[in-house]
Amino acid sequence: MAESTFLFLCSVVLSLWVRACLKLHKLTQTNQDKNRTFWGQIGQQLGDYDLYMGILFGKAERHSLYHSELAALITEIRAAFKLAIWAILLFILYLIFNFGL
Repeated sequence: MAESTFLFLCSVVLSLWVRACLKLHKLTQTNQDKNRTFWGQIGQQLGDYDLYMGILFGKAERHSLYHSELAALITEIRAAFKLAIWAILLFILYLIFNFGL
């Protein structure tokens, strides 16, 4: 019984994190040049990663990549990441209380 609960919670947490990362990918694609090569786009995304995290978890207006059209998408991504982070924290609590005590 404990193994099935563990696997179920692992899959839920993983799926929430993947969903949040895919939404973040949508944000990065809106700010990319379509004429760049694949490796150029990856390099640009990794270079701007701190800006994207600043947009999501800080004040979005302070960053150069922010556009007013992105406000709805940023709100959606923030909610997805908050849900994923809460799921991870609750999963850690489950591991502590179920297997540690």
